[in-house]
Amino acid sequence: MDWRQDGNRDLLSPSAELFTSPPIVRIAPGARQSVRVMAKPSGTGERVYRLLVSELPDVAHAADGVRVLLQFSLPVFLRRDPGIAPALSWSAQGGRLTVTNTGSQAAKLLGVAVNGAALEEQGLVYVLPGVTRDLGPLAQGGQVQARDGRSGALLSASVAP
Repeated sequence: MDWRQDGNRDLLSPSAELFTSPPIVRIAPGARQSVRVMAKPSGTGERVYRLLVSELPDVAHAADGVRVLLQFSLPVFLRRDPGIAPALSWSAQGGRLTVTNTGSQAAKLLGVAVNGAALEEQGLVYVLPGVTRDLGPLAQGGQVQARDGRSGALLSASVAP
C-alpha cells in the first residue's frame, strides 16, 4: 500500500509501485515460504509504503466456530539516505505538543518525553515528510526529548506552552 499521513491518521491506498511475488500464497502449518517484495518507485527521494500481511479465512473450516484472523502492517522505506538527520520542528498548539517533519525523509520517534516524563500512550511514532503530528497534552513547556529510531541519536528541543 502507498502510505501517507494526514495529521495523526495513516492513509493507505493500493500501490502500483510495491508488490510481492507471489502475490498470494498458501502456507501449511509449520511450513515456510519465501515471498519477494519488489518495487518500481517513481520520482526521486525516499518513498514510503506499508506491506500488509493478512491471514485469509479457510473456507473448508468456515463452520468450525469462532475464527480469529491476523493482519499486520510493516513499514517499507525505499531510497532512504542514512546520512540525512531528522528535521523536526516541535511546538505547543492549544495545550498540545506537536511535531512537524520539515525534512525529506520519514522520522521514527521512540520514547517521546517532556521534562523527563514520558508522554502517555506514545510508543513508536512515524512522522512522514511535511506532516504535523499531535503527540498529546502539554501541561507545561520545557525540554522535549525523543530517540531517533533509525540512528539511535537523542533528539532534543525546547517548547513553550
